[in-house]
Amino acid sequence: MACKEKCLSASTRTLLTSRLLRNRYRAVCAVKLLIPLILLFPLVSFAAESFSERIAPRENYTTTWAWESGGRYSSFIIKIKRSGNLITGNYCANIDSGSKIDCFKNSKPSFKFMDTGKASYIIKFMSGHGFYGKAILDINKDQKLIWKIIKLPKGKCYAPKQAILITL
Repeated sequence: MACKEKCLSASTRTLLTSRLLRNRYRAVCAVKLLIPLILLFPLVSFAAESFSERIAPRENYTTTWAWESGGRYSSFIIKIKRSGNLITGNYCANIDSGSKIDCFKNSKPSFKFMDTGKASYIIKFMSGHGFYGKAILDINKDQKLIWKIIKLPKGKCYAPKQAILITL
């Protein structure tokens, strides 16, 4: 190999060196462009995680959520079940030490919706007294479930207008 290098003219050696440098420069530039993408991939993959995967990570998995600060005389619990992309849930609310209760006595869900990969959902729910309302379900950055009623049912409903729930 040393013989071949000596046999090459100075201009040929310069041309080969400049080509090698250009190729190295291109490789370094490509790596510099890829580094931010590699660093952002975990963030994008977490953001792409669907609501149901965060709330009920496995098929046929039920998660129970309880009101973090309901107080001594109130409680609010939501049980959410995932089956494929279908999310179903029941809530049970009581106030005044259980004198006012809003729960389903049968297995009919309070709400259901299809998970389409969004981070939060506006759901139509039914109170235990048979009246419909609308609420937002979301999971915040601390992995707590946010419940916020945006349209109150026309009749009895003892669910809190807004609640932050933690997993049990």
